[in-house]
Amino acid sequence: VEPMNPSVGILLDGIDISGAGGALTLFDIQQLEVLRGPQGTIMGANALAGLINLRSAATDIPVGEILIGAEQFGGHRISSRFGRAASNGWSGRLAVQKYYSDGFVKNSWLNREDTNSRSELTSRGSVKWSDSDNAIEGSVYFTRINNGYDAFSLDNTRYTLSDHPGEDDLTLRAGRVVWLGRLGAYSSLVQLSHAQISTNYSYDE
Repeated sequence: VEPMNPSVGILLDGIDISGAGGALTLFDIQQLEVLRGPQGTIMGANALAGLINLRSAATDIPVGEILIGAEQFGGHRISSRFGRAASNGWSGRLAVQKYYSDGFVKNSWLNREDTNSRSELTSRGSVKWSDSDNAIEGSVYFTRINNGYDAFSLDNTRYTLSDHPGEDDLTLRAGRVVWLGRLGAYSSLVQLSHAQISTNYSYDE
C-alpha cells in the first residue's frame, strides 16, 4: 500500500499529481526535470526522496502538425498539436495524442497477444493573455490510460500463463489558472490548480 506521502513528488505544469506517475506521457512536453535527493523546500513531505517536474510546451510557440505512426506488435498512434500567438496578446495551444499497442507479451493460457496492451489518450489545452507587465494562463488536461498488465512468467520470457490478466488503468482530469506579474521590484507567480485522478492497478502472477 502506498504511503500517505509519496517519496518522490511529481509535478505536471505545477499541478501536484504525486503517486500517479502513469499520467506522465511525454507527448508535447518541452522540459523534464529530475531532481535527486530531498526537495522538501519545494514540495514538503511529498518529495523527501526527489522530484520529477514536467513542463508542457509553451502556449505561445507556433506549431501546426498532424502525425501518424505505426510500429510492430499492432502499435499505432495519431497526434496533433496546434499553437498560435495573436498580435493582441492572446495565444493558445491544443495537443491531442492517441496511442495503442498490443504489447510484446503472448498469453499462452488464453491464446491472446494483447493482455499487456497499451491504450493511452493524452490531451491538453491552454489559453494565455499577456502584456508588458502581466500574464494570465488557463489550462485543462485530460489523460485516459487503459493499459493491460500481464508481465509475469515463470521462466522469465515473454510468454505468460495467467488466467486473469491485470490492468494499469488511470483517468486524470485537471486544470490550472496562473498569474505572472510584478509586485514592485519582485516577479511573482500565483497558481490555482485542481486534479481529479482515479486509478485501478492489478496483476496476476
